[in-house]
Amino acid sequence: DGLDSLVSALPPHYTSRFGEIVWASGGTGYGWWPSCIYDPRLTVGGARQLARKNLGKKHLLYFFECPDTPFTVLGDNRLVQWEDGFLEEYDLGKVAKSGGRNRFTSFERAL
Repeated sequence: DGLDSLVSALPPHYTSRFGEIVWASGGTGYGWWPSCIYDPRLTVGGARQLARKNLGKKHLLYFFECPDTPFTVLGDNRLVQWEDGFLEEYDLGKVAKSGGRNRFTSFERAL
């Protein structure tokens, strides 16, 4: 599908983030969630297609402990560096806690 070549052509400021652990604001009711900026070359199926479609514009994110929708794409404006998230108290999971016990348990495991 040519993804390897497309990724190789991306600037280092984009590809150097692959593998970075971040806080991502991905969906209503989840708040800031522990995530990983994922290297799209390591994916298959829908996640790979999603990453390819948004390559260079948005990052492919893997949400820890979210088995129903583990992957999405987000722009830099929806990502916060891991350390900065602690300063903002994202680790308290306030939004996840309001989503019910199961969601907050998933959040705690994701941490």
